Amino acid sequence: MQAKKSPPILSRVEDYLKNNENKFVADKIGVAPQTVSSWKKRGDMPSASAIEFAERESLSLDWLLTGRGPMRVETETPIVPHKDGLVYVAAYSEVVASAGTGAVVEYEFQDAAFAFQEDFIRDLRVRADKAAMIRVIGDSMTPTLSSGDWILVDRKDEERFTQDAVYVFHMSGELFVKRIHRVGKGQFKILSDNPVHPPLTPDDTDLETLRIIGRVVWAGRRM
Repeated sequence: MQAKKSPPILSRVEDYLKNNENKFVADKIGVAPQTVSSWKKRGDMPSASAIEFAERESLSLDWLLTGRGPMRVETETPIVPHKDGLVYVAAYSEVVASAGTGAVVEYEFQDAAFAFQEDFIRDLRVRADKAAMIRVIGDSMTPTLSSGDWILVDRKDEERFTQDAVYVFHMSGELFVKRIHRVGKGQFKILSDNPVHPPLTPDDTDLETLRIIGRVVWAGRRM
């Protein structure tokens, strides 16, 4: 009997790895084999995991998510050039980080850019080509962040916890924005600024899937 074909994103991961065994693919992505099996059953690899894999392997995200264009990113260039004292930060309107129970990101495409004064970005100690603008959904981070806010995420410390702060992170297949507080070596609490939402203490399984996307350094909202 012919084996069932993997869903599109996972199929392209397997094409790139030249191997479709769950354990091999899982080891290369950095998840458990059961996670890959679950992705195949429920639909596909989450976009947040695809983003991490594409960046780590220098793959074209457009190719990985859609199959369009070349597999590899040929060169690294700033997202957008400097112009008239402004710098531009890539924005992703379809990517939402949950200030709540978690958000599954299905698609990720840069579809806009935010312009900032170069001095302002420099004062934040952010590089425009290592930053991203995404939206918040949920109320667990109020009053600091409200649902619908745009947040500027500094990705230069990606996958590194550098200080107690508000982070965008990927855990158990979902994207969150929460305050992370270190409570001991290898131990963290995930805090909500809204007192209605209790702290979370990730267990070993959660920590295995925890990936820091970046630190939140600025937020903008509609009045």
